[in-house]
Amino acid sequence: MKEHNYTFLQKYIKQESGIVLQTDKMYLVNSRFSKILTKYDLESNDQIAERIRFEPRGELAKDVVDVLTTNETSFYRDASYFNELKNSILPQFIEKRKRLKSLRIWSAAASSGQEAYSIAMLLKSFEYTILKGWKISIIGTDLSRAMIEKAKNGVYSQFEVQRGLPIDMLLKHFEQEGSEWRIKEHIRNMVEFYPMNLMDASYSVGMCDIIICKNVLIYFNEELKINTIHKLKKKLSSDGYLILGSTDMVANKVTGLQQVEGNMNVYRICDDVLNTDQNFYSKNSKVQISSH
Repeated sequence: MKEHNYTFLQKYIKQESGIVLQTDKMYLVNSRFSKILTKYDLESNDQIAERIRFEPRGELAKDVVDVLTTNETSFYRDASYFNELKNSILPQFIEKRKRLKSLRIWSAAASSGQEAYSIAMLLKSFEYTILKGWKISIIGTDLSRAMIEKAKNGVYSQFEVQRGLPIDMLLKHFEQEGSEWRIKEHIRNMVEFYPMNLMDASYSVGMCDIIICKNVLIYFNEELKINTIHKLKKKLSSDGYLILGSTDMVANKVTGLQQVEGNMNVYRICDDVLNTDQNFYSKNSKVQISSH
C-alpha cells in the first residue's frame, strides 16, 4: 500500500474505531485485507483505500473496520474479576436490589459473546430461590458485526469451549453438535447482543448496574480512553460498578470515579457524584432468570 493511502487509513480507523494503527503494522493490514480483496473483486490494498475515500460509510468500509478489530476473548477470561463478581459485587446487588429485583449488566466489548455468556452462567450458579422473579438484563455490544452475529448464534468450536470453560459448565449449559457446541436456550435467552461503536457520541443502552469494558481501551490513545470512560460513567447507576482491564489505570484521571479498595480494575462513582439520569432500567429489559 502506498504511504499516503496508509496514512489515510490510519486516520480513518482511529476515527471510526479508536484503534491507533501504528506505522509498523502494515504487515497486519496486508494479511487481513486478503478477504476484502476477494469479496469485492479488487486487485490491491490501494484500491481499498480509494473505495473508502469514495464511500466512507459503505459496506466495504465497515468490513475493513471489522477485519482490523482484534477479537481475542475466551470464557471466564481473567478469573480474578469473575471471582470479584461472584464473591463481592453480585451478592451486594442481590441484597440491595431485593425489593426492586432488577439488575442490568453491560459487556461493552463483547466480541463473540464468551464474556456475556460467562456472566449469564455465573448468575445461573446462584440459588434460583434467591433470584426467582428477578428481571435480569445482560447486554453485549461490539463494533464488529461479524462477532455480534457469532455471539447471537452461540455456537463455538471445541477449541473455544476448552479455553477457560469448566467441564461442568460445558456439560450443563451446552449441547454438542458434531464438532461444535451450542449454548442452550436458558443461557442464550438471558443475553441481548447488538452492534455498537464506543466512538459514538452517546450509548443507547440505558442505565446499568455493572459495566465491563476490558481488553479494548488498550488500543486507544489516552485522550480517547478518558473520553470513553467518561461516557461509560454516565451509564452507571449511582451505586454501579465499572470494571476495566488491568492496564486501564487512566480511569484514575476521570472525575467522579473512585477505585475500589483492593482491586485495581474496579471503579465506583464517588459518593458525592451521582448520576442525574434516574432511568436505571430501559423499557426493553425483559430477560428474566428462569427456574431451569
